[in-house]
Amino acid sequence: MSPDVRNLLRHLRVSDLVYRDFASPAWAPRRTERRQRFVTVALVSLVPSVGRTALCANLAAALGRRDVRAALADVDPRSTLATRFGADGRDAPSCIDRLENERDVLLVDTGAPPPHDALAEADEVLVVARPDAASLASVAAMEALLLRTRMRSWRKSRARWVVNAFDGRRKADRESLATLRRQLGDRVLGTVVQEDRALRDAFAAGRLVHEVAPGSQVVADLDALAQEIGPRPRGSSRHGWVE
Repeated sequence: MSPDVRNLLRHLRVSDLVYRDFASPAWAPRRTERRQRFVTVALVSLVPSVGRTALCANLAAALGRRDVRAALADVDPRSTLATRFGADGRDAPSCIDRLENERDVLLVDTGAPPPHDALAEADEVLVVARPDAASLASVAAMEALLLRTRMRSWRKSRARWVVNAFDGRRKADRESLATLRRQLGDRVLGTVVQEDRALRDAFAAGRLVHEVAPGSQVVADLDALAQEIGPRPRGSSRHGWVE
């Protein structure tokens, strides 16, 4: 077991780790390939109802469409992700072993507020925000929390931010996005995820948005987000997480 995975299990202390493998031939393990380093990504927020859990599930599917083997872990006390999409396994040691051997990335839905250990031990942190006053007001508190929890993590980069449920027709959304970019610079990802009722409806039904609205703008946004932040597809000349 690699140090990354061992630390994830030890520090999160997940007694009932649950995850879903999005079954696809593209994600089947290929033993002849050179392994990429297993990467853990925590999706976090201080503000509730920013769409973090739905984004987590659909981002995993978008990574799969890029031939990146993704899995999900639910450490939110409300267990919304596991409730909506079910679980492929519940025995923590066996889950971790399978993830290390068969997956490239683990997306962790952490709840709001996120547990400090999840922030400290994840390889990457992705802060989910909406283009509204509540998310803007949380920036200082989130940055202070990240500084306290990740300052000793020498191998880990600073958190990046993704704006969810954006509607460019609304002046308030455009102004909020501009404010976030002034405050955080290039740590706000270039891809924003459009507000789309199809995403909410699919999540409420426990389905992925590309299953119900494959040609929608939000699916294109998720694919672009997966390309911007995700590991490079297997078989590419370079390996590892996109810096």
